[in-house]
Amino acid sequence: MSRLQSPRSGMGNDDRAVQRTLADLIRPSAAPKERRSEVSASDPHPKSEASKEPSSMQIDRPSTSGSCYCGRIKEPSYHPDFQCASCLSYFHQECIDVIKAWAEPPLPGDDYYLFRCKNCTNGPETIKRLLLSWMEVVHITLFNLTIASPTHAKYFQINPHICQFVEAHWHRFWTRTRGNTWKSSVSGCLSAGSRFASGIDTHREQGWWGLHSMNFPSAGETKKSKNVGYDIAENGSLLEVEIPKAIRRHRLDNSDSDNESQASSTRPQKKKGSSSRANSIGPDEAEAAKRKPAPRRPPKSKKNKPSDLDIDPATAIKLYPDIDNPKFPVRLHEMPTHSAPQMKITDNGTAVMNEKGYRMAKASHGVWEGYWYLEVLINSHPGHTRIGWSQISGDLQAPCGFDQFSYSFRDNPGTLFHKSKACPGPEGYASGYGPGDVIGMSIKLPKPRTMDDLLSRLWENRSLELRAYSTFPSKPMDVAEGAEIRYYKNGADLGVAFKGLYVGKYHPAFSCYMQGSVTVNFGPDFKYPLPEGAQPFSKVANEKTMLELQREMAQPAGDASSEGQPGTQ
Repeated sequence: MSRLQSPRSGMGNDDRAVQRTLADLIRPSAAPKERRSEVSASDPHPKSEASKEPSSMQIDRPSTSGSCYCGRIKEPSYHPDFQCASCLSYFHQECIDVIKAWAEPPLPGDDYYLFRCKNCTNGPETIKRLLLSWMEVVHITLFNLTIASPTHAKYFQINPHICQFVEAHWHRFWTRTRGNTWKSSVSGCLSAGSRFASGIDTHREQGWWGLHSMNFPSAGETKKSKNVGYDIAENGSLLEVEIPKAIRRHRLDNSDSDNESQASSTRPQKKKGSSSRANSIGPDEAEAAKRKPAPRRPPKSKKNKPSDLDIDPATAIKLYPDIDNPKFPVRLHEMPTHSAPQMKITDNGTAVMNEKGYRMAKASHGVWEGYWYLEVLINSHPGHTRIGWSQISGDLQAPCGFDQFSYSFRDNPGTLFHKSKACPGPEGYASGYGPGDVIGMSIKLPKPRTMDDLLSRLWENRSLELRAYSTFPSKPMDVAEGAEIRYYKNGADLGVAFKGLYVGKYHPAFSCYMQGSVTVNFGPDFKYPLPEGAQPFSKVANEKTMLELQREMAQPAGDASSEGQPGTQ
């Protein structure tokens, strides 16, 4: 029996087509450099048959118009654009110089790379391979088998189709040697993963599998891994890098589960009673961890820390540390500290939707004082939305307004929520809102009496090692007298929704339910007039960050304006 021959005796036309497709997929690419040379400066997106996407294939992808070097909008393709890890802009694979020199281009649907554009490096582009789980490898495999099938077959056999593709492209995924049980890992992954569908009803036998929906692998319910797995040579081959053993072990050995269970398997064990939301570290964090090992923890002291002396365990709350505002324009942020992995952020960080139960996504920047405004367009959708404001500690796996850290306005029936309770408000809120409405939302926060409390919450991990990101005990939050949240429906002020907010740093926050979807306009240009005295939220990116304020406060005082109160603004 040949290597590509089916073990089944009665092979139909679809099965023979799949076998021919598999033979083409595992055959080494011919003359890759000549093929790359066809991409000219005048037409960086050649419309070859291989790059076209059949109209019958509906693939979920972010909108990336105008981000690439070329400034052009690319026709739909099976090759997703690569997002720069620094500026978060998207770039067409055909326009990335470092990829043009590779012996083999990235596989269709595979964007599991850490890429930085030359605009951000001020030199050559850089690219690294992210560490893949079995779930992601199998998804890439089925994606490729599906798009290459001449008969648009949906289901493929574990042996030979799926395993043979993985074996042929192993060098593109990992450099480690194949063990004796890797095929069992493939089988277990297919059985456990909710993104995969069994073809037993179609083929009347076990062992046939396909994709539930034809989406890019990284557009699944879990975010793609942010752990750097390999460096990449000039010809595109993978090179070993030093990464924490715990990350590699958990990522490779515990990857036969899907969604949140898969993400949690990458997290190192934490001590009893601790809480962590972001142990899945980002690309910058993985590189920092590789360059500099984490310092050894000092031995525990029997004495309480000075900051813990005033905290009563009976009334203490748990807070996540505030993340300092980044130095790029305001957008919805995909980092695990800001958004649930189920939330799909598109349009360069201005649109968000969620296919299933309520989850939350927050903006990259937050505010702790001032009067700020933004607008939210409610897109056409069959689900529900809640829009509002949340501190970094607001639960991402719940709707905005679920806990004491967030406040929200639900669409239908119109309801204000805080601490999971419906709150009274002016009559205008009862009518709610729906698709096509533009909802303005403003927050007014008085100048803090002292910055000490807010600065004590600031996460100062210089290496940005998110594995260390976890909650800490705190005294109950104070109330900021004079703080308020308002909403505006199509330009009409609905009145004060919430007042007497808790002291903290607040991010615009959005929750979507069953395909709920919104588009956010952070400014400065709005559809309706800016409320008098308010500033567009986009200007937050130009304000001083907490770390910058902290450094200023640490400098010797030039006069007595602080009146003996360090941290007073």
